[in-house]
Amino acid sequence: MEDGIAQAFRRIEQDIMDRLRELGDMKAELQVSQVFNYDAALAEIKPAIREAVLAALSEGLSRGQARLGISQAQRVRELAPDVVELMIRRSKFVNVVRTTEDQIAKAIAQVESGLDNETMIQRITAQVRQTFDGIRANRIPAIVNTTVNSAFESGQMEAFRISGVEQKQWLSQRDGKVRESHDLVDGQQVAINQAFDVMGVPLEFPGDPGGPPEEIINCRCTMIPVT
Repeated sequence: MEDGIAQAFRRIEQDIMDRLRELGDMKAELQVSQVFNYDAALAEIKPAIREAVLAALSEGLSRGQARLGISQAQRVRELAPDVVELMIRRSKFVNVVRTTEDQIAKAIAQVESGLDNETMIQRITAQVRQTFDGIRANRIPAIVNTTVNSAFESGQMEAFRISGVEQKQWLSQRDGKVRESHDLVDGQQVAINQAFDVMGVPLEFPGDPGGPPEEIINCRCTMIPVT
């Protein structure tokens, strides 16, 4: 998945660079819409996100049934299409593109006005490249980890529901890297359709994409059925 998203961002970056090179005399302040096409960027990223979500959902479904001791022959192999589509919509890949647009706008704003056209384009190009270097180094790994874990836990949730599990339990990695709120919720048991209470934040499962970034980004927690 990471390679697919990285390739999508490389294509987005190349498109921006091509647009910058094509700009003629700038009669007015450069607008982000002149170099960044939101819809095109969304179309580039969506297939990679979809593929990753489908794979993680399937793995979570299988792992959840394995936790319940369901044999390979008896396992449900596929989730209902509406469940898959809901998880893809909740994966927040739209936010990823919007945040990238915001970062490009900031990169443009950092270049001082009053420069000649050639110098301005060169400096904007350098700022955009720096922005994408940061995306590749930091954001892509976070996107991958968060998206995959969210989809995996959603797949587990469906496995538990299909199998009639009545309660679930939060399970952290129980190491020094666990954030405080997840360390405190470790071991909490709730009804299958009830949200975990993570220091006042309701999360249906670890990595729940409906939760705030500080509770889901790079989350490594999982959940187990209470049988």
